Amino acid sequence: RLLDAHEEGWAAVGPAIVPENGLVAGRRRRRAYAAWAPGGRNPRLGVPLVLPSLIVGLEPGEHCGLPSYDGDDGVFEGRIVVRLAPRSGRRPT
Repeated sequence: RLLDAHEEGWAAVGPAIVPENGLVAGRRRRRAYAAWAPGGRNPRLGVPLVLPSLIVGLEPGEHCGLPSYDGDDGVFEGRIVVRLAPRSGRRPT
């Protein structure tokens, strides 16, 4: 689906985001990423594409601490799902 969208001419393709975590923290994270919930295809998502696949020459920005793309030539492909690993709450060493 990702390569098909690029083949169709989309410069950026963004997946759906599903955070996986515990009950309380999981609900907060799911609400925070609700705009990127799995679904269909949407070229007018209204928020930046998070964790996008970009063609050569495009540079990612940042949104919610993740790579993003906020241009007009991108599509949200909600049938592609990325699962975010739970956060441990510990600082990296």
